[in-house]
Amino acid sequence: MTGQEPPRRPRREAGTPDCEVLLTLWAVPCTGGGVQVPARLRYYRTDPCAVYLDHPTGQDGPETRVFARDVLATGLAEPVGTGDVSVRPGGGHTPDTVFISLSARGGTIVLRAPKLLVQAFLEASWTVVPAGREFEHHDLDAVVDRLRSPGAPPAP
Repeated sequence: MTGQEPPRRPRREAGTPDCEVLLTLWAVPCTGGGVQVPARLRYYRTDPCAVYLDHPTGQDGPETRVFARDVLATGLAEPVGTGDVSVRPGGGHTPDTVFISLSARGGTIVLRAPKLLVQAFLEASWTVVPAGREFEHHDLDAVVDRLRSPGAPPAP
């Protein structure tokens, strides 16, 4: 994985993302430097307001964080997000970077992502579902069915 793979729109099969990008993130410790973290951003038209970030945890295998596509987009230009996920642009010596902070009970990890790949991923997602038109892609019957099914896993 080079960290520079452009977003792709794979052939649609049930459960496959409408667009995704494989990228190398860097875990940024307080002391500087960093550790490479292979990751994947995914987008589904069936969950039009969300993006999925898959990354290894080092413990029980990969983890998936789901957060608003708008948070990722806004974070390219200004700090945004509260709670478990926040995104902010790089500045100073890192203008080509986006920082994604993921919080959990065990603490917070800050991941550094290449801004151009994140922008390209968002642009690919906007070709699938344009910004502001997400409501046209919500399947309300499916949402109600999921809410009525106790213990059913959320579907993208």
